[in-house]
Amino acid sequence: MCKGPGRVRASASAPSRTAPHDGPDPRALTGRAARTTPTPKSPRERTWKHLSPLLRLLILTQLAFNIGFFAVLPFLAEHLGTAIGMAGWMVGFVLGLRTLSTGHRHRDRRISPG
Repeated sequence: MCKGPGRVRASASAPSRTAPHDGPDPRALTGRAARTTPTPKSPRERTWKHLSPLLRLLILTQLAFNIGFFAVLPFLAEHLGTAIGMAGWMVGFVLGLRTLSTGHRHRDRRISPG
């Protein structure tokens, strides 16, 4: 704090008394400190940008298919249990068969030495 004749002046780094904020007063920043630096991109974002548009479309389509496939499960379970009147174990069995029949079961197949 700088004292003058009869006045007290707050420094630029002192917090404002009218509104709280998390950093120095933006009006006090000049030169290099006032410029914003771009945030570094994550490796995942850099990889995504280097993929071909067709491959990006394929990945997004597969994601949409998986979300749709598994989003139906709660509704199907409710319908089989209440409207059709299946027992709980039978609903689980049918939904298990549904999942296994679509090829979602062997995601990590091991290749045996030949």
